[in-house]
Order: sequence, then C-alpha cells, then structure tokens
Amino acid sequence: MGPLKKSRNGRIQDSCCGSVDYSTWKRWPYDGLWGIVSGTETAPVGAGEQAEFASRRDRALATIVLAIDPKLLYLIGVDPTDPVVVWKP
Repeated sequence: MGPLKKSRNGRIQDSCCGSVDYSTWKRWPYDGLWGIVSGTETAPVGAGEQAEFASRRDRALATIVLAIDPKLLYLIGVDPTDPVVVWKP
C-alpha cells in the first residue's frame, strides 16, 4: 500500500489501490468488526452467539470487499469467505 492522502471529498487516496472511504474504516473498532478482521475474536460456542458472530463476520468481509477497486478483486480470490484471510497481505 502506498502513501495515504485525504482528499477534499473526505476519501483517502492510496497511490496503489485508489480511493477508500475513511468514514467506513474508522468505524471498525466501534462496530465490533476489528476483532474479527484482526483474528483476535473467534467464533463463540453457543448457537445464538454463533449466528450473531457470523453476521458480523459477513459484514466485515463485505466492508473489505466493497472497498476494493473492482480491477483488483482478483487479488482476494474467487470466493472470499474469511475476512481474516482477505485482510492479510
């Protein structure tokens, strides 16, 4: 990833990957998604808790995938299912 610069419209410009909406990324710690993406939070044992975790995991994955420039989606594989794997370089 190249140097990041904030543009006038509030988006972060990366010289390698294009624009990323900073307002999306800065919410992660508050949305409870960063623990999932970083791998520090794993799936719980209880059935109800697993459903809630799966929902948050899917939201984290969608946030990452939707922020990637369409020309670069091939870099994350054909059918990404794990936000931890997609996030790591």
